[in-house]
Amino acid sequence: MTNLMMKAFVKVSAAMGDRKGVTSLEYGVVAAALIAAVTAGMSVLSTDLTAAFTTLGDSVKTAF
Repeated sequence: MTNLMMKAFVKVSAAMGDRKGVTSLEYGVVAAALIAAVTAGMSVLSTDLTAAFTTLGDSVKTAF
């Protein structure tokens, strides 16, 4: 059991010293912020698009 614990400790220590995980975490945070910004922008844009297509549809109905 001690050998297994020692191997686990070595693996955890190596993982803590590895900076690659921190970089991927930073990329994850940036991606989450980007997704939030795009979602907020799309909600504003969708309202304008809905109004534009409604106006266009009303114009087509009136023409025919």
